[in-house]
Amino acid sequence: MKKYLLLYYRNLRKERAKILNIISIGLTLTFAILILFFIEDELSYDKWNSNLNNIYRITTQKNGLPRNLIKLPRLLELALL
Repeated sequence: MKKYLLLYYRNLRKERAKILNIISIGLTLTFAILILFFIEDELSYDKWNSNLNNIYRITTQKNGLPRNLIKLPRLLELALL
């Protein structure tokens, strides 16, 4: 019986390395697919709009560093429309 337990323990150690390799490959593929989905979503953000060629981003500089304006004042928004 002791011999069988020892044999089981040795095989379990060998299989554990295989199981860890399979899990790591699965996690790597999962994260690679998630990154690809994120990149595809970012690149196709404004493509649903029929006026795609007329979409602009307004930027400004403060202390020499570029800043994106996400919220615009209401009067500027009306002037741009």
